Amino acid sequence: MRWLHISDLHYGASDTGINTKELLCDFLGYINKNIKKPVDNLFITGDFRYAKDLLDQNETAEKAVKLIWEIAQNVGIEKTDQIHIVPGNHEGDKDNKEELEKIIDRYESNKGELLEGTFSDEDQEILAGRFSFFKKINSALYKGNSIWNDNLLPLHTYSCRGDYNLLYLNTAITCGRGEDERGKNKDRGNLFIGTSILSDTLAKIKHENPNAPIIVLAHHPIKFFNEGEREQVKKLFLKYNVILYLCGDTHKAKSDRIGNHIEINMGCLQHIGSTQEAFCEGEIKGDKIVDLRAHLWDIELLRLGEYKTFNDEFSEYYIQHDPETPKKTPNIPVNNLPDRNPRFSGRENKLNEIHDAFKKSGPFPSCGGAARSDGVVCLRQTITGLGGIGKTQIAIEYAHRFMSEYKDAIWWINAEKSPKEDLFEFADMKKQSQQPGGFQ
Repeated sequence: MRWLHISDLHYGASDTGINTKELLCDFLGYINKNIKKPVDNLFITGDFRYAKDLLDQNETAEKAVKLIWEIAQNVGIEKTDQIHIVPGNHEGDKDNKEELEKIIDRYESNKGELLEGTFSDEDQEILAGRFSFFKKINSALYKGNSIWNDNLLPLHTYSCRGDYNLLYLNTAITCGRGEDERGKNKDRGNLFIGTSILSDTLAKIKHENPNAPIIVLAHHPIKFFNEGEREQVKKLFLKYNVILYLCGDTHKAKSDRIGNHIEINMGCLQHIGSTQEAFCEGEIKGDKIVDLRAHLWDIELLRLGEYKTFNDEFSEYYIQHDPETPKKTPNIPVNNLPDRNPRFSGRENKLNEIHDAFKKSGPFPSCGGAARSDGVVCLRQTITGLGGIGKTQIAIEYAHRFMSEYKDAIWWINAEKSPKEDLFEFADMKKQSQQPGGFQ
């Protein structure tokens, strides 16, 4: 099965600049020419509108659906049952935050040491009713023949398709809580999706098509779930043979192995600040990913192209090239690194010099220039130079490029934070990492 995965269309944003305009101008022609065909399914993982611009909902939905069909037809898709969508947080209504907090309080009260994952029937109706814009998208696109019911209940749904199963998650059901007193988004790391409903849905899939792997379509990455919710989801995915989790929301292209499944996060189709405008195509055979290629908008060249850094790393770590050859599992230490710069180029001599200084004996220009023959290795290095020449980018690129050589942790220390804040953040991330070994 071959797919095209796009996320975060953000249709209707009023402050589009030159990058968005040029991207949308080139996009359809690019996918027509460069996406490998036939494409069996188009996956779009939420945020069909830009909710900050309160345009006419009906008109925005109609235009967004028109764009979806143009995308589909340019990769050879003609039927609605080949187009698959899930809601994002921009599809939800932002009013009545007090009622949402009460629903979450009731949900959290149904727990012992772990969340029971139960919303009442009444609360499920209220949560589903908040997605008026997604209902318009769903109605205009499928015209009554959607995998989603008109009232969006149950909150999560599924489709068994022979060789594979699709699980559609509404991870945005508890989005819209605003910010806390420190200005921090209350949704991130604290989303609830109803794990009891998820469990029921997975059980139905297993009953109907037990031997086929499951692909999950969702808007948010799993790291944005509440901690207790997150751990239960991981266990359920492990039990029910989930192999792939496609999502968006972060506006960055990333991949990660979580348990037995691979999470792939794609960017958006609107250039907003530091976003990555990225999408991917891929293919599975049985329960193996045999091909995946991401494509990225280059803001310097104003053109689309293959995202080579992402693709090379994904191919090395996750693609099953030969059924007899096991996948190479990367060592990814606990880290809080800034995102890797996809447009970083050059500086190879400097990167190799730093690497040699950390790993080998001299000569080490970055350790004072003296040749070493005693096997002593540098523990600290300093990159110096004028502001703006790329010192920070070299450090970030080094950390990502040689990450697999560091077993336990790589930590980016922010000088604007107190050491105590950094230690607490490190402790929390170490706790979530599932890495063996004690940590206190």
